[in-house]
Amino acid sequence: MEGNGNSAARLDRIEGIIEALATRQAIVEDEFARLLKAQVVMADSHAKTDATAARTAANLDRLTERVGEIGDKLNGLIGVVDGFIRAQGKE
Repeated sequence: MEGNGNSAARLDRIEGIIEALATRQAIVEDEFARLLKAQVVMADSHAKTDATAARTAANLDRLTERVGEIGDKLNGLIGVVDGFIRAQGKE
């Protein structure tokens, strides 16, 4: 193994590279775990957003219906007042 006289240094470099790879692997696994947790949180948030959007759409439908009802009642009231005013003018 002492062919070129640098076998110990070469083994030390290889060992350093392997240690660096092992350290990086641990970091990658930690980041992957964080990413997975973030994905779960994001999916939960997305589900809540979807539910909120559905409730908002339902509320908007009810509000639109109520505005239509109020408009109909207001038009009826305008008709009554208009009829009353026109009747007053004929007297």
